[in-house]
Amino acid sequence: MASHLTACARVTCGNSITARFDQIPAQPWMRLRRACGALRSMKSSAGQGGQAVVEMTLGFLLFFTIFFAVVEFSHLLYSKVTLQHALGKAGRYMITGRTASDPEGNPRPRPAVVREVFCRNVIATGLRCPDLGPDFEFTCLDAPCSQPGGGPNQTVMLTVRLSKPAMMPFFSQFFTPQGVPFELSTTWRNEPFPST
Repeated sequence: MASHLTACARVTCGNSITARFDQIPAQPWMRLRRACGALRSMKSSAGQGGQAVVEMTLGFLLFFTIFFAVVEFSHLLYSKVTLQHALGKAGRYMITGRTASDPEGNPRPRPAVVREVFCRNVIATGLRCPDLGPDFEFTCLDAPCSQPGGGPNQTVMLTVRLSKPAMMPFFSQFFTPQGVPFELSTTWRNEPFPST
């Protein structure tokens, strides 16, 4: 028997996968089996390309949703900590009884100066500084305030109310239309400064 068949052979491997051999060796079925197995694996892996794209798309969608949720809630926590820090700075300024002057040298109201100290420390939160009034108010706890912002030796509570809108529009549907409400307060006892 000849070691090689010289005729060109066309061999069918399974469901319409074909292999063409110009020379089939003396042990044709061993090589034929390997060739058919390779062709079958190529066919099955070609059909999985679309499935991988769909799975990757769904995976990225889930990953980025979780990632941006972490970013959104991290910024909310950052905003709260920054507001607490700013309120502490404003309270420390308030207890000294200091005021400031405008460019003409006229004294400015103490509550407005305390508010400015607060607003200077509200950094990168995406919040508008509140106006004096119900959103930024002084309350004397031990007696009626003898002057705006509390008099000497009075205990004063400074309260700030703000609403922070969502940083990313997708997450605004989970909050109220005004955003996430913040209400922070700090209580200090004023130093015995000279009253005005």
